[in-house]
Amino acid sequence: QSVLKSSDVIGWQNVRAIHFRPTSSEVVIPASDDHCIVKNLDGTSFFASVYPGKRRFEGKVLSREIAIIPAGSSWVCRTEGSESPTMLLLYLRPLFVRSAAGDLDFSPENGLTPQLGFSDKHICHIAMSLLHELNESNVVGRLYADSLATGLAIQLVRHYSALKDV
Repeated sequence: QSVLKSSDVIGWQNVRAIHFRPTSSEVVIPASDDHCIVKNLDGTSFFASVYPGKRRFEGKVLSREIAIIPAGSSWVCRTEGSESPTMLLLYLRPLFVRSAAGDLDFSPENGLTPQLGFSDKHICHIAMSLLHELNESNVVGRLYADSLATGLAIQLVRHYSALKDV
């Protein structure tokens, strides 16, 4: 009942999109084999705790901000008050991100680092374009969504991986 819409039924290949609104003040998201990009879509902020292995990262994700949850990390979303945020969860397979990086040495040790509560106009634009395609749900949208997924993967490698310093 928390899922408003999902790309699972429309066959996107390179990205999985879930339009999501939690029904309780605390939601535990189990670890996934995929990287997750979380876009806060409305005015309600939330706190996130991310657990990549034995470490823990915490932060607040404000209205229209983004969080990056690396593959293999579980996370908890907590809200204050009675309002629940509406989110877009975008999942990318690590192998897809590595292949999108091309000739760059993007190996697991150069992987994504957790990021909580930040703004990035490029990722925001891609996320909102994917949300629009999710709501359109047509056959041609699959090709566009897969193209957007490649752009999203490149942005993640360029700015939110260990390769950003290269």
